[in-house]
Amino acid sequence: MLKEHGMSVSGTSVPNIYEARKLHFEELFHWNATNTIGTKLSLENRLWKRDPTNDKRVIQFCLALPEDQYVQNGMDRALIRRATKGMLPDKVRLNQNIRGIQGVDWVHRMSSTWDEFRRELSEMEKDQTIFEFLDRDIIKNYIAKVSEVPYPEAAIDSEYRMLMRSLIVYRFLKKMKGGDFDEKRVENTSIGSLRY
Repeated sequence: MLKEHGMSVSGTSVPNIYEARKLHFEELFHWNATNTIGTKLSLENRLWKRDPTNDKRVIQFCLALPEDQYVQNGMDRALIRRATKGMLPDKVRLNQNIRGIQGVDWVHRMSSTWDEFRRELSEMEKDQTIFEFLDRDIIKNYIAKVSEVPYPEAAIDSEYRMLMRSLIVYRFLKKMKGGDFDEKRVENTSIGSLRY
């Protein structure tokens, strides 16, 4: 089904990294989503979120650099590695083996509502509407593997991540249906500046 719509199994329709970079800066929703979340969190918690890599001047500088500044002699991130010489220990600065992961605290944050998570997965499994969009066998197989108690490694388990994304789609479909399928509600849904 993805291939019919120009998407690969990996979930992208971008043929190469250059096209991906170009699209990233043309599609404003990346910036809108990040900054909306940052603003809401700042207002709620009285903390300012700062991301120096999201500064327009930094981005313009990086995009203006020749490509060979990023990879040299097989070493990625060559520019920042050279720039931080003498500031960071070489063990950190020259590391190419250990990578960080973002957003791995989601299982910890959900631990108090894990039973609700499992209940909603069970509800989703019984609703045939979702399987118009998702592969029934894969989703049911993943649901069968969900543990009764959350464990930290689930945060990086691709099956758990797929179930979370499936729940997001399921919630969206439920919201649009309003119990019974409500065509007018779907027609009046606004997405960005478009109205459907």
